[in-house]
Amino acid sequence: VVLGKYRLENSGVSQLPSGSVWQLLHVPERDSDADSVPYTTIHAFKGMEAAVVILVDVDSLDEGEGESLLYVEMSRARAQ
Repeated sequence: VVLGKYRLENSGVSQLPSGSVWQLLHVPERDSDADSVPYTTIHAFKGMEAAVVILVDVDSLDEGEGESLLYVEMSRARAQ
């Protein structure tokens, strides 16, 4: 799963070129397609886990919320 501070359409990863090897899909829209990777916001993913978590938009975290959000993001991965 890809986690970011912003909704997918406002995230830096929304600018991936079309025709990429895989496509990001917002978690509620995701299906079992092996070529899609789920994307959601940090806040929406609280309490959930994934085998692998990719963090995006971390350079834009405000200082007051930064440590808290980074902890939530990093502690969601079971493997990587």
